[in-house]
Amino acid sequence: MTIVYAREPLASAKAEIDATLPAMWAEMAEGFGDERAEPNWKLYFTAEARNAAFLLTAREDGVLVGYFGMLVYPNLSLKNELAASATPYYVVPRRDRGLILRSLIRHAITICQRAGVRKATVKTHPWASAEPVLLHLGAREVARDFMFDLAVREVKEAV
Repeated sequence: MTIVYAREPLASAKAEIDATLPAMWAEMAEGFGDERAEPNWKLYFTAEARNAAFLLTAREDGVLVGYFGMLVYPNLSLKNELAASATPYYVVPRRDRGLILRSLIRHAITICQRAGVRKATVKTHPWASAEPVLLHLGAREVARDFMFDLAVREVKEAV
């Protein structure tokens, strides 16, 4: 069976992406407690309509087995550059999962380069890490993120 990679409008894959959210979130949830994935689809559709976002899919026999999206925007730190950031992405668990993710990211980076993007970031988590794939593709680690769960506990005030 052959995996077919394509750039698709979000509307054509949204229902299938929604169906993957429980499995995707189960891998992510360790860092997010009892929260559940609730994408702000309006924001994604608006960005896509403004050519500021795109979605890549991987399908086997027409069935979605993975997806990867990017948001493209003016770089906030370098005013004459475009930047891009990955949206949440997912590949169903299977033997060739890493290869599928690698192909999706490789295609996304190519699209970004052709659009004039100079910096592209892909976030990964320690408990569901895409780090080996990202390093293999030539990415470098540039930051560590920290999250405050503001709804859960008090944040210490500055003294």
